[in-house]
Amino acid sequence: VIRRNLFAISNPRAQRCTTPFSFALMVALRYLDQEPTQTIKLDDKGLTLNGVHFPLLTSDAGGYVGVDDRGMQTLLKYRSRTAVGPTVSLTDVLTGRISEDLIRDRVVLIGVSAPSIKDTFLTPYSGSDAVTQQMPGVVVHGQMVSQFLSAALDGEGPIWYWPLPLVLGWILLWAGVGSALGWWLRQPLWLGIAVAGGLVILFGSGFGIFVMASGWIPVMPPAIALVLSNAVMVGYVGYQAQQERKSFQAKVQEQEKALALLRSLMAEDTAALNAALREPTEITGKPRSLLSGRYKIQKVLGSGGFSRTYLAQDTQRPGNPLCVVKHLRPGRTDEHFMQVARRLFNTEAEILEKLGRHDQIPLLLAYVEENQEFYLVQEFIEGQSLSQELKQKYTEAQALQLLREILEVLSFVHSHYVIHRDIKPDNIIRRASDRKLVLIDFGAVKQIQPQEVAKTQGSTVVIGTMGYAPPEQLSGQPTLSSDVYAVGMIALQALTGIKPRDLPRDSRTGEVDWQRCVTVSEGLAAVLNKMVKFNFSDRYPSAKEALQDVRRLGTPASSVLGIIL
Repeated sequence: VIRRNLFAISNPRAQRCTTPFSFALMVALRYLDQEPTQTIKLDDKGLTLNGVHFPLLTSDAGGYVGVDDRGMQTLLKYRSRTAVGPTVSLTDVLTGRISEDLIRDRVVLIGVSAPSIKDTFLTPYSGSDAVTQQMPGVVVHGQMVSQFLSAALDGEGPIWYWPLPLVLGWILLWAGVGSALGWWLRQPLWLGIAVAGGLVILFGSGFGIFVMASGWIPVMPPAIALVLSNAVMVGYVGYQAQQERKSFQAKVQEQEKALALLRSLMAEDTAALNAALREPTEITGKPRSLLSGRYKIQKVLGSGGFSRTYLAQDTQRPGNPLCVVKHLRPGRTDEHFMQVARRLFNTEAEILEKLGRHDQIPLLLAYVEENQEFYLVQEFIEGQSLSQELKQKYTEAQALQLLREILEVLSFVHSHYVIHRDIKPDNIIRRASDRKLVLIDFGAVKQIQPQEVAKTQGSTVVIGTMGYAPPEQLSGQPTLSSDVYAVGMIALQALTGIKPRDLPRDSRTGEVDWQRCVTVSEGLAAVLNKMVKFNFSDRYPSAKEALQDVRRLGTPASSVLGIIL
């Protein structure tokens, strides 16, 4: 395919052809000689016609790689798909059927166009039917002559291209775009749209620059780089996510083993363990003013028998920002129990540290053990608990919005196979800065303390709040669906204004008989009934499935109308 215009060459051994110039350049120079004001310069840097410079083509010009760049060459700038000017047959000339104005003061090239002569060539315009779309040699020469004349007479520059370093940078730029899209966009649909959009921009810019500014910038190499880098990044992100899931699963399994061991310890003979039990005294007063030499206690936020939560200042960070310190006191002090408690505490802290990457879960800042007591330091979330909002009944639209907000955060937690274990209004905060719900106070580590629920369940240690915790959790066997149950009970409380413990239940099945307290749409009723099923196997297996059904419900038109009115 003829894409270049070879206009000069040095051949000392030539015997018959002594000129270094090509036919096209010779014709153009001969035509320009008629004008005394023409300036023509040819040196080792290229050809200059009336100030328009034709730099020498290099082996890596534009999209070329290792092209033969001997002699003096430039990229051929085709004037048209077919003939560059009027074409007449020899018969027309001999019979006088042409005007003299068609010839006078013009460059006239005489050649053959019959395919049988085989003086035809492929050009960039040649498509799949290359045989019929070949250009006669005389027309190719006409394209070359016209390129030189347009430069000298009209100031039209040659096709320009970037040097190799800039081309490599261009390719790397699109590789970076592909990698960024693969890193930030996790939804396949949006990722596909973004990649397709990038390709449209790339090809469009390449075509536009060529047509409007006569620039040849690489298109296919950056397109390949975009797609390949995106595929590699998607694969890498998937691999990292898989490794992270495996790591989470290992931590969760370790956590469950520690919990199971705690249950077995608590199931041992109580009399034999009396000596190992702590004195049943609550945490009173404040810990020393500077915990771990860093956290300055300000005030008490909440307390239980063997735990207390403080508002503190981090004295080692600029501005002494506020944080929350949770003080946990194990229920026993024997060495075996403390080993298991320490193992559970460390595992819980590692899980919280990773879950804190979500914007609606507090960051874990530190975890400390001192004097056989444990401290969790977390980000302080300014706002009010959901308990304050639930003092007034919700409309169906508001309840749906509440379900969506909680389940979206819980879906992230469940995607890492983590059970919250203590979802209730007091553990959900409406953040003041953006009004988003924040999930706090994960419950597994609480099992190192005596629990109020445990008093009614013999020696079995469980975590949960009566009314929000389902039966299997109260028996010490929580699942992901246990959290779903708790969210469902919060929604029922929002709709009915009745606390979960006070909601009526069917005495035969144990199911919550809430629909006689409030009327909602059939779709929402079906979702809520499935969320709060007595048997965990009848519920949604995790928050993800519940969220899908909630999103399908949308907002009822009647509720929207009520809000508008």
